[in-house]
Amino acid sequence: MGEYYRHISELLKQHRAEGEPPQPRPPYDFGRFWRRLSRALGITLASLLLLAAVAFAGDYLLLRYRIATQRNPYGQVTVRPYYAVRLKSGKTEFMFLDPQTDTCVNSLFPHLGMQACWYERRHPERATTI
Repeated sequence: MGEYYRHISELLKQHRAEGEPPQPRPPYDFGRFWRRLSRALGITLASLLLLAAVAFAGDYLLLRYRIATQRNPYGQVTVRPYYAVRLKSGKTEFMFLDPQTDTCVNSLFPHLGMQACWYERRHPERATTI
């Protein structure tokens, strides 16, 4: 603690010699901290959005290339559609339909109004709630 007061007295002597009063610095500037944190979070969020947009655009361009060169752009998955009908009693009645073959795109994201094949393979049931 003595070192701290010695340092303060030296600063005071120096400022008196220069003719300007010393300005005490706050222990920590929280406003500066929050500005830096919000800026870092903003940059991170913008980077993630840009990365997602680049991934989506690249995936779409790759799909268009596959369509142009006829290199397996589409796939087929068998889906099992069913209706989920809510009854007045609060129960739900399920009406299963025959399995159908659905066309999908071989890509990471859904494009051209079709689901991605990897997603349809993981979700083969297609429910319609009535």
